[in-house]
Amino acid sequence: MAEPLLNHCQPTQNLIAASRTDKENAPGANFMARFKLSKRYRRKGEPWKKVELRQLGRTADSRLARRRKRTIQETIAEREARRIALPTGPRRWTAREIKLIGTMSDAELGRRLRRLRESVRSMRRSLHIRAFRPLKIKRWTLPEIRLLGVVPDREIARRLKRSVMSVRHKRRHLNIRFVPPLLPWTKEQDALLGVLPDEEVARKLGRSINGVQIRRVRLGISKPDPKHRVWKKREERLLGTASDQEVARMLERSVLSVRHHRLNLGRPLPGTEGKPWPKEEERLLGTMQDEDLARKLKRTVTAVEIRRYRRHIRPFAPKRHLWTRADDEVVRQMPAPEAARRLGLSLSAIKNRRFRVGIVMPSGPSARWTRAEEKLLGTVPDQELARKLNRTAMAVELRRQKLRIPGCNPKHRRWTGRDDLLYQYSSAEAARRLGRSVASVMQRRERLDSARF
Repeated sequence: MAEPLLNHCQPTQNLIAASRTDKENAPGANFMARFKLSKRYRRKGEPWKKVELRQLGRTADSRLARRRKRTIQETIAEREARRIALPTGPRRWTAREIKLIGTMSDAELGRRLRRLRESVRSMRRSLHIRAFRPLKIKRWTLPEIRLLGVVPDREIARRLKRSVMSVRHKRRHLNIRFVPPLLPWTKEQDALLGVLPDEEVARKLGRSINGVQIRRVRLGISKPDPKHRVWKKREERLLGTASDQEVARMLERSVLSVRHHRLNLGRPLPGTEGKPWPKEEERLLGTMQDEDLARKLKRTVTAVEIRRYRRHIRPFAPKRHLWTRADDEVVRQMPAPEAARRLGLSLSAIKNRRFRVGIVMPSGPSARWTRAEEKLLGTVPDQELARKLNRTAMAVELRRQKLRIPGCNPKHRRWTGRDDLLYQYSSAEAARRLGRSVASVMQRRERLDSARF
């Protein structure tokens, strides 16, 4: 009975299969399939937005592609082009991965296996596998350490077949100072000082130029200068008898040299000796103001001040203000400008007096920020807004920073998500397309890389 039933049902199954074939071969079937496919990947090839770029590497590629209506290949290509690694969870080491340990550096193996470099290094050390390129460290022995500081570092490096930097680092690490041996100076060597230039003496004696200069200065020997002429007594007698220009022309020297040597000898120019100070005039020093005394004695104020200073006489009325209790009350009760005008002092003097006495003036209540004022923050430069709101530039800047509002710079162009899409080009090409400088593009890329990793 089963066989006839099967034969009876066979035409029905054939009809169903034929109907399915007809539906698939229908003219609108391919269009509907393409429509569904295009609807699923409708954002394929479109520029990446800033929100999507932030999710690269944080969300799985397949999930991100499904959410953003993109293909998985497109998502993977964009992430790899931006050098964003996809973190993987902790997993066991396989035999194939263990065989690769030691065949390359830990960083390279970690990049290929998507593991941390520390994880690769820890696994390699636990398996007692040497590094791919182990450091060739040459241990320091006790006889080698005893040579440090005895001879120069270059000589030790040549003897021990080490680098000069290694020898210098080891000596400084052990706090060993190198003091070159001092060669005693002989009478024959001292006789050359001042006769020949220091460079020639140093080259001839095998010493440093600094050592030759120090030895010459200690012995009080002047530096040999072919242009320098020693002053003779016959020439010194002419100093002070005429003007410096005339004496310089007579001796064929410079005016500066003549003036310098005349001042060292303490000889004044003719006609500038000044009026002698009698005892009656010296007794008046300090009894009145220098200006009044200069007017009375028919002298200059500078001459009176110099004479009083040489006689160690204090001025008659010092300019320093002697503070009284009444003055302190004025400073305490009145504002600084009013107190300065009333006492006839400067504003800085009033502020210094308040600081020394410890007078603290209560500050007035600060004006509260309104919503209308806060909306203006960041729209114009801080100096212009402070002038407009009758506030200080520091107050405007502090309020803007507190609200985390970026400053307004008319010359600054903010980066947009469309600008970041030019990451695939070189720095020069991206700068040319965006109309920015190459340094600005490179700085933007560094910030994006640091934000991702």
